[in-house]
Amino acid sequence: MNLTDLVVLGCVAAIGFTVSLFFAGVALPAGDIQDAAKMGAGLGSGERVRLLRAAELSDGITGAGQNGSILRKIARF
Repeated sequence: MNLTDLVVLGCVAAIGFTVSLFFAGVALPAGDIQDAAKMGAGLGSGERVRLLRAAELSDGITGAGQNGSILRKIARF
């Protein structure tokens, strides 16, 4: 996996996050159930940072450990 693959996966994940919020707003009645669904989508998308850090530490992303943080590479992209 290289940086380009990571950016494409990030875009797909962002689309999935947006769609999950849309479905939660349209399919569920307003109230506790809808709030829980939206919170679940938000917490699930927050895991991406933790997974990036884990991949960086294990050097699972090509070149992540050689030239600094993969998150810094994405910011420069």
